[in-house]
Amino acid sequence: MLKKTTFIGIDIASKTFVSTIFNSKKSVTEEFTNNLEGFTSFVSWLKKNRVKTNNSIVIMEATGVYNEELCHFLYKNSYDLCVENPLKVKRAFGISPKKTDIIDSKRIAEYGFRFLDQIKLWQPPQDVIEEIKELLSLR
Repeated sequence: MLKKTTFIGIDIASKTFVSTIFNSKKSVTEEFTNNLEGFTSFVSWLKKNRVKTNNSIVIMEATGVYNEELCHFLYKNSYDLCVENPLKVKRAFGISPKKTDIIDSKRIAEYGFRFLDQIKLWQPPQDVIEEIKELLSLR
C-alpha cells in the first residue's frame, strides 16, 4: 500500500491546468500553462510548497491527449502519479451544482486522499504501444 501525506490534484485542459496541493496542514491552488514552461513552473511551485516526491502523489483525470505530456514530464522527474477515470472521481462526490477548475482540482486531490488504497500508479506505455496509438490516430 502507498504511504503518501500530500495529494496534488490536477484539472487539465488544452491550454492550462489548475493544481491543488492538499495535506493535513494546507490547501493551495495555482494555475499553469499546459506546456513545458508551465510544467517547469509547476515543479518549482511544488518545491516552493515543500512537496517532496517520496511522500506525495499527483492525481489527474484521464483527458485523452491533454495530460500525456505532463504525465511523461512528471514521471521523468520521479513523481508518483495516478491518471483516473473521470467518472470514478465524479461518482465519489455525487452531483454538484458548482463546477470550476479550482473546485475540480480540489476534489481530485481529495479523491486521492480518500481512495489512496485503490489508486494504481501511472507508468508510460511501452514504446511499441505508443507507436501503434500514433498509427491508429493517423489512420
